[in-house]
Amino acid sequence: MDELTKLRDGHAVTRTFKRQAKKLGFNIKFHWIRASHLTMLLDKGEPVHVVTKRAGHDPVTLLHSYARWTKEKADTKVAETIASLSKGMT
Repeated sequence: MDELTKLRDGHAVTRTFKRQAKKLGFNIKFHWIRASHLTMLLDKGEPVHVVTKRAGHDPVTLLHSYARWTKEKADTKVAETIASLSKGMT
């Protein structure tokens, strides 16, 4: 049996990932992959309730923890919204 087929608790995947990443010389945490995945779903427009169900969090926790928009993305989105709202107002 390899390490992944004999998992016994909820933290076993994290420990195994950490051990293997260290062997390969990567400084990465399993949680970062989860956070990236959830953030990408939100960025691509997946509804919050769908991502919430997938993550197992309530919407407030999800948005606080995983909605990691960069300032540039946020500024672009605001500019697009303002441009859209201001069409025809001149």
